[in-house]
Amino acid sequence: NISSSSSSSSSSSSSFAATRTPQQRAWILEQLAERRRDVHTGLKQLNLAIKGAAQDSEQFLNALNLATSVCSLRLKKVDNKKLRNLIFNIRREMITKIGAEEDPRLIFQYAVLILHSQMSSGMLHTPSKLIPQITVILETKLRPDGKRAMQRAQELLADDAVIAALASSRDKKKEGAKEKKAKKNGAGGEGNDQGDSYDDGLGEEGKLENLRSAAKKFGISRDTISKLLEEGMDDEDMPDLTVEDLIDDMGIPEAQANLVVAAVSGEGEEGATTVEEDNKDSGGDDAKVKSQQQQQDEEEKETADKIAELQKCAGELKKMGSEPRKALLQDS
Repeated sequence: NISSSSSSSSSSSSSFAATRTPQQRAWILEQLAERRRDVHTGLKQLNLAIKGAAQDSEQFLNALNLATSVCSLRLKKVDNKKLRNLIFNIRREMITKIGAEEDPRLIFQYAVLILHSQMSSGMLHTPSKLIPQITVILETKLRPDGKRAMQRAQELLADDAVIAALASSRDKKKEGAKEKKAKKNGAGGEGNDQGDSYDDGLGEEGKLENLRSAAKKFGISRDTISKLLEEGMDDEDMPDLTVEDLIDDMGIPEAQANLVVAAVSGEGEEGATTVEEDNKDSGGDDAKVKSQQQQQDEEEKETADKIAELQKCAGELKKMGSEPRKALLQDS
């Protein structure tokens, strides 16, 4: 009975402590000031140190030792065997995850954490923004080929165009998975006969339907469609818009504005032919549009090459993360 009562009392006390708000804890501390000044001082320092534990861990540990001393509490010593097992299990779980991961960004993060854990026999719990700082520590411990792969992956992941392409790829995969699920559930029977239409992921179904269907054929970007939707445009509004309206009023690039006007004025191949003839008459404007389109194509090809290189680096990082001992130099 005594044992049962003691256990119940301990459980209710821990529950009471866990449910106190910061304001309630501060109030309790103030009540202690009159009765136990030493306890009040120790716990107040600990309460303040908890808030800044991420910035100053040494201050937190000192405050913890003082608080346990004035409260006559004894801290249990760290069980090194359990700690080693915990670190080993976490590292093994990350190795399993990196093997199944396809996102280069996550592969990079997993690889860095696994390699650092193997090197230090410890484990870091850190936000992704601090990962580059950990790579600086790892560089002197990695084999040359692994070091090159990690440095190049880090450079590519800092490229805005690469990040945007990866995000777009993830969105397309999600949309593809949704469509697959819808078809499996019998909801994807309709809409298979849509010609050149495509799902741009912008929502607002029914708006700018004709232009969005022709977007892929004419090379109209997702950002351009998004700007038109933000302005409340629909298909019946488009024939009245000129290239100047699109550029000046909506901030659409000139090359894209020309493509939009071409798509609106043309219907299939016949419309495209008419636009081409008009552009021939315009002379310099046509050459400018082609030049801008060529530049856009070159940028897309460059980004695609970078993505391919990043995928290759990610494959090497995945191998390094799966076999961290082989990736590190022998003296690490």
